[in-house]
Amino acid sequence: MGNSDSLLTPERLEDIQEQSHFDEKEIKFLLKTYAKLDPSPEGEDGIPVESFLSLYIFAGNELARRVVLKHASGPDRTIQPEGFLLCLSVLSKKADYPEKSKALFDALDVNKEGLVRFEQLFSLYKGMFTPALSDDQITEAVIGALQKVRGQHPGTISYQEFLRMVSPTELNQKMTIDIPLPT
Repeated sequence: MGNSDSLLTPERLEDIQEQSHFDEKEIKFLLKTYAKLDPSPEGEDGIPVESFLSLYIFAGNELARRVVLKHASGPDRTIQPEGFLLCLSVLSKKADYPEKSKALFDALDVNKEGLVRFEQLFSLYKGMFTPALSDDQITEAVIGALQKVRGQHPGTISYQEFLRMVSPTELNQKMTIDIPLPT
């Protein structure tokens, strides 16, 4: 298991504190949690993404799952300390709707072109609605969502169009996980 004191340099720790919603005490606490989850002796391998997603705080939460997957890196799909902290920050109750909506949109925009395509929406809906809906029903739902938006680029959704589709209350609820932090 990794040594939490050596996972980030003091400079990176300071950068993460500025980029996240966590103070120094919370970051150090979360890095101890990270060190327990990383199976490597020095914390150099990262947390396997599937192990991370198996934690109870992510159970049944497809939107949070997408954000976690965005922070996975390398051929082994692992979560490194920075990704761990930034992912938890955007999923914390301290993050606001604009930050959460942008994180989800970016996670869905796999081509990094500022657009979410049919395939990404289908994959998201499939993760959210299977087994309740068949693939044909999911296809119909995605086509309906894309037609409702009627964006500038047929078959895609821009970030501004995405914001019109998503309920702020529902997104905040589904993209907020209970992260145990020290008091």
